[in-house]
Amino acid sequence: INPNYQGGGRSEYFSNNYYYGGAPASSLDCHSPNTEWQLLGVYRQEFYQFIEQISKHLWAIDDFEYVVALAGLAYMTDDDCYGVGYDNNGNYLYAGVKPTYQGKFEMGLYNDNSCISLSESDATF
Repeated sequence: INPNYQGGGRSEYFSNNYYYGGAPASSLDCHSPNTEWQLLGVYRQEFYQFIEQISKHLWAIDDFEYVVALAGLAYMTDDDCYGVGYDNNGNYLYAGVKPTYQGKFEMGLYNDNSCISLSESDATF
């Protein structure tokens, strides 16, 4: 959400002046590290497709951020949750994307095949 939204609707971001080189009243810069936008949440379902699509539309193919996104996609795989092995107690572990604070994410280890219950074992991924 934009904490500075002034109620102008679409015209707050895209005015007639914008199309002729003018600056918008507010920026759609939610992808920028310096943004004032606040992330409400992330759907983990089909997270791979989300990252794939957002990276295609934000960055050019030779941008560093795009290359990093592709590397992350290769690491994540397109499986939402998949088995990776056993912990020290013989319990089967699953890996999946783990959304974290401020819209960031990392891979997490889980006890269940839906990747809902985080594993508290000493295993790492």
